[in-house]
Amino acid sequence: MLRTNHGPDPWRSCFDRTLRRYFGVTLTDIGADEIMLAPYADLSPEEAAFAFALDYDLDRVDWWMSSSR
Repeated sequence: MLRTNHGPDPWRSCFDRTLRRYFGVTLTDIGADEIMLAPYADLSPEEAAFAFALDYDLDRVDWWMSSSR
C-alpha cells in the first residue's frame, strides 16, 4: 500500500467514511495506522471497512432503524 504526502488518501478517506457511517467511529478514534490497515489494502475501501470491523469486533450502528422507534 503505497501512500504519499500529497494530500488526502482517497482510499483511506472512503474507508473512514464507511466506518463512521456504519460503525460510528473513525480511524482516528480507533488509532489505526498504516500497519493496521495494510492487510485490507487489496480490497475496496468499503469492503475493507467491513472486514476491519469484523476483525476488530466493531458493533454496527443501525441509526436508521432506531430513529423510527
